[in-house]
Amino acid sequence: MIKQFLSLTIIALATFNANSQDYFGEFDGEPNGVFIRGGERPLFRLNSPLTYIDPNSLKWTAPSGEVVDGASIPQYAWSIIGGPFSGNYIRAAIIHDYYCCAKTRDFADTHKAFWRGLRLDGIGNAKANLMWAAVRAFGPNRWNVDPKRTPPVPCDLGDSAIEGKSVQVRGIAATKLIAMRRTLESTGGRVLDVIDGTVVLAESEQAAEYLDFLHDAMLENFNVPREKLGLFSNLSDFEFSQLANADNRDATVLVWNIEQVPELAAYYSDEAKAVSDAYANNGLEIGGSIAEPFAQSSWNPALNRVESIQR
Repeated sequence: MIKQFLSLTIIALATFNANSQDYFGEFDGEPNGVFIRGGERPLFRLNSPLTYIDPNSLKWTAPSGEVVDGASIPQYAWSIIGGPFSGNYIRAAIIHDYYCCAKTRDFADTHKAFWRGLRLDGIGNAKANLMWAAVRAFGPNRWNVDPKRTPPVPCDLGDSAIEGKSVQVRGIAATKLIAMRRTLESTGGRVLDVIDGTVVLAESEQAAEYLDFLHDAMLENFNVPREKLGLFSNLSDFEFSQLANADNRDATVLVWNIEQVPELAAYYSDEAKAVSDAYANNGLEIGGSIAEPFAQSSWNPALNRVESIQR
């Protein structure tokens, strides 16, 4: 009965409807191209241009003949946030990939266009905010705009800092993303994190500054004061069993128990409160802890999960 209750609640939490008054721009057409397989990751070659027109009428065009590989979304995070060519992500991912490689637009604007493209294609607020956070904090390095630069074909990003980091650092980043996802799921996409008792709203300038701080902290192997890094969490066995299923990449991560993060209580929906109450009443546990989980975590690329290790 409890599992059935949780499953129904998870479905309710995962169902989002964009506000009819929101305008996220428009895509001009569908991706026209072919997948090129056989390498370490799938490639997609465009047979015709794909254009996204943002709310300011600025056109973002990935040209015909360009080859993208989804590298702007860190591969280690695909099991947490979804892969670039799964779900309704592909149009936004192609545009984002191309401009992260081309570097002809500002990095923050490029990531925001990605978020808008996700929302335009029906991605819920929580998932879109999580994917935006992942690419801004742990995706490609920030760049200086060069309008005259000619992007290479295929579009090889080559400089996503997280990919060159140790397993330990990737483990810290993974537990950070899991906690962000849990926080966003708990609050209907409204809150990104809680830092030393302060709530960081997802769509705020504070969130953008915080994600840039996380990016810089990652470059320094997270050698920064613990209290500045916000919440951390591992996955429970139940959650991992969902995420590990190739046919269930978008399984919902369960909400925080309100007692764990009391600062979030005012942001919980009735559905999220019901799930949290179920934990309290039935002894259910989510993975990890908000205290010091990152100190003993690593990312196991073979299993796509966080595991405990000894330093």
